[in-house]
Formats: sequence, C-alpha cells, structure tokens
Amino acid sequence: MNLKVLSVALGLALAFSTTAKADTYVYHDTTYNFTFSYPDSWRLNVPSGTDRVRITPMHGQDSAECTVSVVKDGRLTLYPEKYLQDAVPLTLDDTFWATEVLPNLENVFVHKYHSAAGLGQGFATAVQVTYGAGDVKSETMVGMIEDDLDSDSPTPITGDMVEDVEIIEEDKAAHMVHDEEAMKTYRANMLASIYGDHRYLFTCQSEIAAFEKWKPVFASIISSIRYDSRYAAFPTGFYRAFLNDKPLLKSLDR
Repeated sequence: MNLKVLSVALGLALAFSTTAKADTYVYHDTTYNFTFSYPDSWRLNVPSGTDRVRITPMHGQDSAECTVSVVKDGRLTLYPEKYLQDAVPLTLDDTFWATEVLPNLENVFVHKYHSAAGLGQGFATAVQVTYGAGDVKSETMVGMIEDDLDSDSPTPITGDMVEDVEIIEEDKAAHMVHDEEAMKTYRANMLASIYGDHRYLFTCQSEIAAFEKWKPVFASIISSIRYDSRYAAFPTGFYRAFLNDKPLLKSLDR
C-alpha cells in the first residue's frame, strides 16, 4: 500500500514539474551587451525600424510593447565613471529628445521630462509622452516618471499641436483604406542612457486607455535591464589592497 502511494505521489510530482512554466524569460544581447527579463506571457517580435529587440504580450493586447534601440555613441568614453552622472544628462538633454527622438512620433505631447533617471547601471534621462491620433494634449498624465515640475508647467520640449486638417472629398472617401492602428493614441515612457560606447533607448508603451493596467509590467521590464560591465568597480582595479602595503624603500632622510 505504501509503495502504491509513493508511486502516485512521485508521478504527480513529475507531471507538475514537466508542465510548469518559468515566470520570466531572459533576453541577452551579446552584440550590444545588455540583458533584460520579461514575463513568460510575452514574446519576442520582429523589430521594426532601428529597434534592436521588440517584445509584446502573447496576443498583442492593447498594442502594448517594449522596444530597445542601440546605436554606437563614443562621446563619453573618455570620461571616468564618476563623471557620467553629470555628463549623460548634459548629452541626452531636452535638445536630444526634441531633435533625435520625438520627431519620429506623430502629434506628440510631452507630459514629463526627467533629467535624473537610471537605466541598468547607467545614468539616463527620460520622457513620458502621448502621441498618435486624437486630442492628445487634453489627456491626463498618468505614469511612472516623477519630477519636481508642476503638472501644469510646460516642459522645454513640448511642441505645438498640429491644427491643420486635410478635407477629403466625399467621392474619394469611399476609396480610402481604414487603418485602425493609425487611429490609436498611445502613451509611452522612454528612457535613454549612454553606457560604454553605446547609446540605449528603451521604450514601453500601450494604447492610452490601457496604460495604467500595463504600468506595473513596464516598470518590471525596465528595472530589469542590465549592461555587461564596462567599468571597473574600483578606480584601482582592486585586485588586492596594495595601497595599504608598506613602502619598499625607506626614506633617504633617515
């Protein structure tokens, strides 16, 4: 009897162990030296444009996605690590966002600009934006990025809204193809950092109505990013405490 019970228990244990799924997957990019984790209910998708990697929920709910773009950027490689806290915000400032990133978004409105953020082991700057179709300027800001700016205060990189609307003649309207994606409005958190000789841009976004729902998942993914170390942990390398060694030569004055 005891043998049968043990066999049943062992069989159930093996069944559960083979059907159990991991809570997270880990993505490691050996070319651009970064790692992050994401839920096992998400999947890798074909990147678009300059994206290095793109992940989405398994069934594409709410157009939620996170992307990573990486480009070579060696401007700060001459700086010791202790100066990067000041150098990165000066390099990836509001002008960087206004001229190199946000022009790629349509009808964009900046809710927050944060000059003291972090991404992995690197210092970063961040923005929260709404973009796409609709009156994005009237939307209420909801998100992870916090700073000391009053919510009603304009940020340095908030642009004017496009007010011109093309009037389509009625006889041509029937021939237009309805593009559902083009009619959506999105909210995104975007962080950029320079670590080593690469610049990383990490974006998590969803349709605006679902952003609050996905915010905890976005925060988990963003906080998991790590870079392969490019800086020594100690200025001397610290392979041993050689600075505490006694002098090899005695002073000639003695």
